[in-house]
Amino acid sequence: MNRTPQPRSAAFTLIELLVVVAIIAILIGILLPALGRARESSYDIKCKSNLRQIGIAIQSYWNDQKDPTFLPIVRKVGPIGISERWRAMKLLGPQLDDNKEVFQCPSAAGATSVLENVDENGALIFNGSPQRIFPCKDLNDDLIFTREQDYVNEYWFNDEEEAGINSPTGNGTSLGTVGVSGRKLRNVLKPSEVLMALDAIDWIPRHSGNKNNTERLISAFERSGRCNGVLGDLSVRDFTSVQLEGRDRFFSEPGFGNWGNDYGGRLPGTDPDNIPTN
Repeated sequence: MNRTPQPRSAAFTLIELLVVVAIIAILIGILLPALGRARESSYDIKCKSNLRQIGIAIQSYWNDQKDPTFLPIVRKVGPIGISERWRAMKLLGPQLDDNKEVFQCPSAAGATSVLENVDENGALIFNGSPQRIFPCKDLNDDLIFTREQDYVNEYWFNDEEEAGINSPTGNGTSLGTVGVSGRKLRNVLKPSEVLMALDAIDWIPRHSGNKNNTERLISAFERSGRCNGVLGDLSVRDFTSVQLEGRDRFFSEPGFGNWGNDYGGRLPGTDPDNIPTN
């Protein structure tokens, strides 16, 4: 007696399922890093756009003054200088139509966000202690900082005062003319070289490393990371840690806070390593 052949089941065998799962896993492994890089690239573009807008706003801020000054980020409390970086948001608000998003680096998350590094007064915490640096201000006195309701500035702004915020006396005399906060533009030697804003929280860089581990972030930045910044000539550039620790194009004193202003008593453009001695 002839038997009618039974149709083969359309279901996958166990081996076929395992092969499909393995292929999917390989594809995910290939695509995820590419997607992560694409996301970081979009964050970088947005960050640079923010800094460009900030630079243009500062230029507009200067144009509105008869005798323009750099942003007065530092406020004196007796002999002590207090860096109130949130003031940049207040001072530049009219130029930016009070758009707070301009001050939010899209890579600011976890350990790289000021919201994770301030106390209830808005002061940055470093090694467990509050610093004289305030990127946030609570506008409605609810002891909660939000980007929508308060001043939350994720960018570093040039807050070096004339005596240097960390100078021994902090009274405007110990370090002569170092710093640009609140200084007249005409008294700054090379305004185009001044680093006006940077996408880092002083010791915590961005756009590199594990955002939930500060030590890994700093290590990654020192190896190959970069920070975006806007200069006085409105150019937006990325800087390595070595560049930020170095001099400007006219041989300023080392350190990005000195660019454009502190030349150690030398004329800008004078290479300190090639000064003839008597």
